[in-house]
Amino acid sequence: MKQFLVVSDDMAWVLDHLAVPVTVVQSLPPRLAIVQSVDDAGPALRAAPGVRAVGAPALPETVRSTLTDEELLFADAFVIAGAPKTRLGDGAAWDAPGFTPPDPPPVGR
Repeated sequence: MKQFLVVSDDMAWVLDHLAVPVTVVQSLPPRLAIVQSVDDAGPALRAAPGVRAVGAPALPETVRSTLTDEELLFADAFVIAGAPKTRLGDGAAWDAPGFTPPDPPPVGR
């Protein structure tokens, strides 16, 4: 499944008239929605009447400058959620140098 951030001045109308099947994952009415699709719906979403922009992963600056603070927070959260995760020690052995091994199990259990 691929996710897209869609910006429209009338999101309800756009979602009712899309030519591709999508599922709404989250929305910030009336202008933003995160949708997902099995197929690559990006081109169809971008061509849909009423769609101002489609972010996958980010929106163009010309569109970002028109968003409210709340909408910017929503859009930025979408970008951050799709970014690769980096975790300290990810994939390392449990006793790798620089890390403390887990506590032993309690005695008598």
